Amino acid sequence: MRVVEPQKRICDDNLNVRYLIDFPNLDLTYFEIPKNASSSTKHYLFSANRGFPNGVSFGLGHVSWFNLFPECRVGKDDPIPQRAMSLVLVRDPVMRIKSSYGNIFKGRMKETATFKGFLENYFVDYLNSPSTDAVLNHFKPQYWFLPESVFSRDGVIILDVKNASRIKGIVEEKLNTEFVVDYGRRNVSSKKDIEFDMNDDDIRKELMDLIPAEFDFFENALSKEYPE
Repeated sequence: MRVVEPQKRICDDNLNVRYLIDFPNLDLTYFEIPKNASSSTKHYLFSANRGFPNGVSFGLGHVSWFNLFPECRVGKDDPIPQRAMSLVLVRDPVMRIKSSYGNIFKGRMKETATFKGFLENYFVDYLNSPSTDAVLNHFKPQYWFLPESVFSRDGVIILDVKNASRIKGIVEEKLNTEFVVDYGRRNVSSKKDIEFDMNDDDIRKELMDLIPAEFDFFENALSKEYPE
């Protein structure tokens, strides 16, 4: 079964306010993609931007950070800030959908369907859900969150989620400074209790039929990953 992939991007729906975050003190704009180490990355960037040390806790949801860090907002009708750095984290589509299934579908939404049942009976509807549904946006393809020109922006930093810990070193090197906060993984849920009735190869085949552009996007992104 093939479906029409969601083509309307976040920026086309004027939802920059949720997924585009500006860090003026870091000269950096972060293009957030849910389920791509976004909690860890936001905590580090917000902390570094304000000069917080390790151990400072704050809400990372849209409403929370909007109130706590107004200097980081990008208005829905504002242009994308022109900063020295633009940060994008990408993730293997199979690993990302498994994370969304375990953390969002089974966890936050309390659904009980098997992974195969999720793909057959829920996933297509989630792909085509309104862009205002922040929970179901976790299931949308990664490219859906980015403007088409993002990979050609000056100073763009593209990293595989597996290499997200490099963010601190890259930002500090670019700014020729050292921050008192470390980059640490947050909201990392264990998948040992989540059962998958499909192996990764079968999941990949199914997803490549449903959202082929997602795999093209990921391959292209990895070819442009920030060098060691």
